[in-house]
Amino acid sequence: MSDQPPLQRLCIDLAYFEQGCLFVFGWMVEPGPPLVGVRLHVGARAIDLSRGLLRFARPDVAEHWPGVARGIDHGLLIAACPPGEIDASGCSLSLILADGTAWDATAELSRDRDRFAGFAEGHAGALERLFAMLDTQTADRLRAVAGVGGGAALAAPRIDLICLPVRNTLLVLGGDLDPAVETIGLQGVAAVARPLRFRREVAPGVVRQGASGDFVAIIDFDEAQGLAGDLVLVLAGGDRLRRQPLGVPAALDRGLAALERHLRTFDADSRLVVLGAMAAGIARWQVPPAIAARLATLRDLAVAELPSRLDRPDLGVRLTLDLVHPVGQEGVFLAGWAVLETDRVEQVNFRLADEPGTDILAHWVAHQRPDVWRSLKREGALLETDELGFICFIPQPIAPDRKQAAIAVRCRDHVSLHMRVDLPPAIADPVEAIKPILTSFHQTHRMLRRLLDRHIGPAVQAAWSSRKLAAAAPVIEDFGAPPADPEVSLVIPLYARFDFVEHQLAQFVDDAYLRRCEILYVVDDPAIYDECRLACLELSRFYEVPFRLVYNRCNAGFAAATNLGASLARGRYILMMNSDVLPDRPGWLAELVAAHRALPEAGAVAPKLLYEDGGIQHAGMRFMRLPLWGGLWVNDHPRKGQPNQAGTEPAEFMALTGACLLIRTALWREVGGLSEEYVIGDFEDSDLCLKLLRAGRRNWLVPAIELYHLERQSQDRIGDASWRRNLSLYNCWTHTQRWDGEISRRLEAS
Repeated sequence: MSDQPPLQRLCIDLAYFEQGCLFVFGWMVEPGPPLVGVRLHVGARAIDLSRGLLRFARPDVAEHWPGVARGIDHGLLIAACPPGEIDASGCSLSLILADGTAWDATAELSRDRDRFAGFAEGHAGALERLFAMLDTQTADRLRAVAGVGGGAALAAPRIDLICLPVRNTLLVLGGDLDPAVETIGLQGVAAVARPLRFRREVAPGVVRQGASGDFVAIIDFDEAQGLAGDLVLVLAGGDRLRRQPLGVPAALDRGLAALERHLRTFDADSRLVVLGAMAAGIARWQVPPAIAARLATLRDLAVAELPSRLDRPDLGVRLTLDLVHPVGQEGVFLAGWAVLETDRVEQVNFRLADEPGTDILAHWVAHQRPDVWRSLKREGALLETDELGFICFIPQPIAPDRKQAAIAVRCRDHVSLHMRVDLPPAIADPVEAIKPILTSFHQTHRMLRRLLDRHIGPAVQAAWSSRKLAAAAPVIEDFGAPPADPEVSLVIPLYARFDFVEHQLAQFVDDAYLRRCEILYVVDDPAIYDECRLACLELSRFYEVPFRLVYNRCNAGFAAATNLGASLARGRYILMMNSDVLPDRPGWLAELVAAHRALPEAGAVAPKLLYEDGGIQHAGMRFMRLPLWGGLWVNDHPRKGQPNQAGTEPAEFMALTGACLLIRTALWREVGGLSEEYVIGDFEDSDLCLKLLRAGRRNWLVPAIELYHLERQSQDRIGDASWRRNLSLYNCWTHTQRWDGEISRRLEAS
């Protein structure tokens, strides 16, 4: 007996271990916080045995201890199959109370089979109650060692309701069904059904116990068979076949009224189990719209009663959603945390209406949640891992009017738990729709590539592909007289800021060659168009450099804006150019065009780009796998930041930056311009260069021609840096998905 304060007593009567099965009998008096769990200590390991814990009545304890409350379950029974061997010398336990404190107890392990058999026989009722709470495999192992139950005659199933809720469909609802029963049918009717077992609450937080709990069976039959005479239930399983007369006349209750009346006494979880089974059972019949609507209403009413989170540690389930984010009508993105006892939880299904749903437990990717871990540890929770967070994208179409969904947790002991999932309206703006997805994870994720492949990548793709581009023609305004036959069309997108336009025009004004070229500024940001247009009126009068302003009417991204400008290009060449790229002398573009004409099989041709301090910003790009990003191919600038000491001879590269890139207009259109799969702006340039290589062209850097690039200054108002970094990661993933094989082959051949 342990040395506890007065009126707090713990006694282990017997601890017995045989064939991997542990049995502990005893009693406990705790007038304060109740006992909620138990842990077995094996060396440095702590094994949670809370599933195998049962409290039962011990009148002898109440009689022996004056002042102890009578009618309370003081008996203590622990029966479990802990993994691994237990030290033969003894058994060390920690009994956890509701306030997080623990009582430690040790007991010598008995090997006396006769003494154990006496305890097992004397507590057979308690053992059977505990076995009924466990999964079938564990219960059978324990029952075999204890030598109780097993061969006893099986009780007949309890039939609570039998009715015809819809034509050609018979519903049987009852309880305590033999676990060996695999199918249920009706005598004289060919169709059979597999019973769906569940355990329902009979009071808040109290789950009905029994051999198998409750069950529902949906038997579909051909209308020609009919149902005549008294009904006989046929139960089959293993090598046994039993018949159960129901004593129910052929005039069964028809319609949903009987089922509705019966379900009113059920908790919301159990109602959803029955309604879900019914929906699956009648799927092959043409159900009248009125009945289908009535079933949907019953389900929606049950869903509305569900909690918005699951906190049932007694059943091994704790689950919370921090983010529910519909992605257009293409699916829903979920992020949250969960603590699930993996030996108890079978499935975690996300369901819309009565659809089969998606087992997100089998698909989600876990990650660390230190905040949750610390909070649960303070509560005394025994946690197997620190990866409690999860992320999951479910590519399941969602109707715009759908306001709610549900998550169903199916446990191996037939307990079904549900939680309500409130669906907010989908965000129409694609960039705003993408931000919550990209801020849900960190680039240091332990399984980053898997996360990108399974969830982040498909979710962002769905959000970006669902964007609605402006259907109306772009607004085009000329400032000055455009050249009649331009040699080059400069395509310069503008987003968030437009002040660099003046700096570029100031450098273009003294370049005679540029006056024979076409300059197209493409405004890809409705927020700046009006102000930008007014500024252009002033700038055109002051610098007298002709240019065209093209307004895209929406923010479609760098690639779409550039493609729009290129579609209007009249020049024989297209020059992709950022607004923060500035020349320091006239004649540079004429030299770049001349180089393009002279270089063999030229696809894209680019100048060297410098920082404002004269260091190298771009002198060609190469592809490099980045282990931190799961082996994705990144665009590396090998001499970036180094002093400007490179040679002047043209050099061939697999890829060049799109900040300043020259290509023949005909070739641009042949390869399809820039891919618009990349969000906002990243990797479109290397994607284009790889398309040119695949078309048999070569990409050249001309280092003798130098311009200045302020690098991303034209996008410095793009928003929060954290999601922008993850956006680059997503675009890198998209690029690798498209070009992994091509890049690998070319690098191996070089």
